[in-house]
Amino acid sequence: MSVPHDATGASDDAGRRARAAAPLVLLVNAAAGTGLAPRRLGALLARHPAVRARATVVATPSLDHFRRAVDAVAPDAIPVAVGGDGSLNALLAHLAAHGDPRRVVGVVPFGTGNATAATLGLRSPDLALRALALGTVRALDVMRTDHPRAPLALVSCSAGFEAAFLARYGAVRYRSRQWAGWSALLGNLPRRWRDVSFTADDVALVRPGDPVHNAGGYVIPTYAYGRVLWPGLAADDGRAIAAVARDVAAYWTLIARGAPLPPPGVVASTFGVRTRAWVRAVIESPSGVQVDGESLGPARIALTVAPSLARVVGLATR
Repeated sequence: MSVPHDATGASDDAGRRARAAAPLVLLVNAAAGTGLAPRRLGALLARHPAVRARATVVATPSLDHFRRAVDAVAPDAIPVAVGGDGSLNALLAHLAAHGDPRRVVGVVPFGTGNATAATLGLRSPDLALRALALGTVRALDVMRTDHPRAPLALVSCSAGFEAAFLARYGAVRYRSRQWAGWSALLGNLPRRWRDVSFTADDVALVRPGDPVHNAGGYVIPTYAYGRVLWPGLAADDGRAIAAVARDVAAYWTLIARGAPLPPPGVVASTFGVRTRAWVRAVIESPSGVQVDGESLGPARIALTVAPSLARVVGLATR
């Protein structure tokens, strides 16, 4: 049995039926979420015996082991990232570099934010296994980067608050995740950064010296915990959105309410947040940049939208 790697949805009935019967290789990131992924996965599969019968579970204690496990997945099987946005990013980045970037993959949302899974209609692990049973594929735009540690961004690339929060959280979370979260939040909540620059399609949205709380590029409608930032943005429309929040109030208003999509070629301003649609961008900050929840430290990153590069099993949401 061969699983089509270029089908995009329910119109390919033969491909969907093949994917609904294909072997599954569940690549478990044991550190995802609260670190209980292997135990949770066992309980989840017990509720979905038809999927369990097709599944092989592979624990991946390190990134090198994860990559070797991806390489070992048979051509007719579907590799499934069991984790969060970072786990799915690692799977797709490895395929983009060493395999077929359009190979159909799956995701079971066991991470913290699970933004990509929410865009795919997978707002719970049970829904993810239901999607694997149906075999429907969704196309996703991604951002290609020129950073060696993070060649793809599935959700966001940003500087300012988000990057500083993640750097602090990552440095102290081994003590207590809850304490680390509050420490990272309160330590960076009131700050404004003056070393951030962000250019979208040759339009400078923020220059070094301009005070901003956060500046970032976002390529799917949802953000952490499934919050919809960009209602109306399609996951496969070939564009990303730039957002520059001048202060903490503007940033959290965006998180709470979302923002309307800016018209093509226009820099819009809503709730103190400047926005613009783009296909090429450059973001830079000596204070640090983050990609999909990973703190990269000081960086200058060139970004390009890659339309429909990722093909992930999901549920129809439109």
